[in-house]
Amino acid sequence: MHLLPNFIAKHIDSCVFISAFMPDEEDHQAGLDVVARSFLIQIVDHEPNSRLRMSLPAWGEVLLRHLKSKADDPTQAGMQTLKEFFRTSGQKLEPFSPKLRGTPENLNNVLGSVKDCCEEMKNSHADTQIVAYAMVDPDASNLYTTDNHLLTCTRLRNVIRDFREDQNLRRLRIGPVE
Repeated sequence: MHLLPNFIAKHIDSCVFISAFMPDEEDHQAGLDVVARSFLIQIVDHEPNSRLRMSLPAWGEVLLRHLKSKADDPTQAGMQTLKEFFRTSGQKLEPFSPKLRGTPENLNNVLGSVKDCCEEMKNSHADTQIVAYAMVDPDASNLYTTDNHLLTCTRLRNVIRDFREDQNLRRLRIGPVE
């Protein structure tokens, strides 16, 4: 069994950061912006053994959302809040790529397995990469998301479970922000 690190790596899907710091009207009406921001702050401020990891593809989605919304929000209040969160999080918020941390050799196989697990994932290239990055992270324990498909897809859960068991890694759970 993989030795447990002295911290817990919690992967965060881009939709959590987007909801927390660049919410659309639907996020705001559902209160998801407040829930997502509180969730992130709770981990950073009150879970000393936890680290937030966000894959490079997830950071790319956040950046793309920022660039697309720039014309819509001249004050960029959400981006300022994200910058402040990033600054105060220090080493608790880590960009993640298998090439930066860990071993990348399983990534191509995992990408194929995730992409082929169901029809939805075949067309969800960023989600496929985000899930695959979390799967190959030996320190990962959770992947948090607001994406309903990622939260409910049994086939995806089976692919994750089988890979992590084959690699002798601890279980990776996909969960909602709460």
